[in-house]
Amino acid sequence: MKGSTKKETVNNYDVKVTRAKEFDNGSVAFDVVVNGVTIYGCWYREGEKDGKEYEIINFPSQEGKDGKYYNIAWFKIEDELKADIIAQLQKLV
Repeated sequence: MKGSTKKETVNNYDVKVTRAKEFDNGSVAFDVVVNGVTIYGCWYREGEKDGKEYEIINFPSQEGKDGKYYNIAWFKIEDELKADIIAQLQKLV
């Protein structure tokens, strides 16, 4: 559009991890409340691949008709929020 400017979206989330269970392989299943909405069945995993360490948060997913898995709930997680979620998980497990 002529004369329009692109605005940067800022996401402000109030996030609280409410339940966490660590498994023998180091993975952690957890539930999280985001701005008053609970997302059940999230996962946290960390490890090393190709010489690089990683930390990943997965949201609940469901298999589609094409055999691929798709998130059924999610929200954008910036690095600072990811660090906050990981810190909350560490307190619970």
